[in-house]
Amino acid sequence: MYIETMHRVHYEVVSGAFTVIDIAEPVRLSVSREEPIEVVNEKFMDRSDWCCLVREGLCIPGFLTFDDDAFSSPLSGSAGEKATPLTPDLIVASSLPLLELVPLFKRHYFFFVLEQADITHVVSFQDLDKLPMKLSIFALFLELETRMIELITQQPFGTEHYLRYLPKNRYAKAKKLCIKKYKEENPQRLLLCTTFSDKKEMLLRDPQLVTKLSFPSKSGCDSLFNHIERVRNQIAHSDSIMRELDSPERLDTFICEVRDLIQRLSKDNQA
Repeated sequence: MYIETMHRVHYEVVSGAFTVIDIAEPVRLSVSREEPIEVVNEKFMDRSDWCCLVREGLCIPGFLTFDDDAFSSPLSGSAGEKATPLTPDLIVASSLPLLELVPLFKRHYFFFVLEQADITHVVSFQDLDKLPMKLSIFALFLELETRMIELITQQPFGTEHYLRYLPKNRYAKAKKLCIKKYKEENPQRLLLCTTFSDKKEMLLRDPQLVTKLSFPSKSGCDSLFNHIERVRNQIAHSDSIMRELDSPERLDTFICEVRDLIQRLSKDNQA
């Protein structure tokens, strides 16, 4: 019970603590509506910014990006005339949790960030490859691993039965860590010293558990766990998650699948 509570609190704290403002980039360039587009072009060339806001007093009627058609020759007109309207669907709150931001990128590649009644930052899909987002996803993995432990320990065969599914070298490694960490060995603590891959192996070796988790096939279940393990390893080694999750659709689908798996494990634990 202590393990379950510890991980659940950790998951809630991490998933809720990181918000849009933690990964967004400041919008440093602003111009007036009357600014000649030629001058705006020069400002883009002098800076590394890729977007700028077009302001009119306290209002922000639009924005420009460095690759806009407005900057094709001949350069003419004003920023206000060439700006793209800043509509509500292009704005997100700075306090929006990162996991809730992900599906929005299926509509737009970037969003402007509203903070204290002003647009202060911009966030793009590539910003999801930053550490706060990785930690939010890793929190899901912590919750998932907790549910896997609970499911194994609640089976009538006992934890020791599932530990026998491990290859001898993996069992020996877990045993060595258990003695070093806890100064003793018992099935419950030995289970805590196994890796995510080990726990996956124990679950998938039991056909009844695979069936109870409502997977169409063992191969489908194995495929999802392998995908989770690859992303988990990328985060643990500070690699880019975009190697596996290179589009908003893939990232959103992956997060939904992990959450769905957590829910299925939770329901089975309560059965």
